[in-house]
Amino acid sequence: MKPESQAEERPEHHTFGQMFRGFFGDLFTGILRDLMVITIVFILATGISALVCLYYGLPLVLSLVGGFLVIGVFLFLYYHA
Repeated sequence: MKPESQAEERPEHHTFGQMFRGFFGDLFTGILRDLMVITIVFILATGISALVCLYYGLPLVLSLVGGFLVIGVFLFLYYHA
């Protein structure tokens, strides 16, 4: 006989609820991570664009255009590379 510390481990059976939560938990975590990255990139790009607009005396509304342009390029390169 084997001691209890060396006993054979049985594979665990997961219920449908556990698998369901695991799948959607991982999915939610991935979506949240990507959303945070996109938000941080947008904020940084808009801030840098605002500084450029202030330096050249352009309206600050154009900084939003810069933020959206950077997000578009970022998403294109991130998902197509």
